[in-house]
Amino acid sequence: MSVPATQPSHMSHPGTAPHQVVVPSSFFVSSTFQGIIWYVMPSMLIIVNDIFAYIFGITLGRTPLIKLSPKKTWEGFLGGFVCAAVAAFYGSRVSGGRRGVA
Repeated sequence: MSVPATQPSHMSHPGTAPHQVVVPSSFFVSSTFQGIIWYVMPSMLIIVNDIFAYIFGITLGRTPLIKLSPKKTWEGFLGGFVCAAVAAFYGSRVSGGRRGVA
């Protein structure tokens, strides 16, 4: 019995089924764990920025940032920015400091 031209014979082999299921799923799991830092780091930096902008704005805030939101201050803005930059520096060191795909 011959195989039709539209169906390759290697695709009908029962030994290829586990490879078609297991290999892609293992790549998905490994890439998910390697890429989770791209979700965690920006989320952490936004939280750090908000918290420290509030703290610096309450304690040192004198100069209003914008009339639309009168409680926002330049001191809070700069304090949040500096603390987020420091958190980004130390967060990249803790996470392994990956420099991309090598």
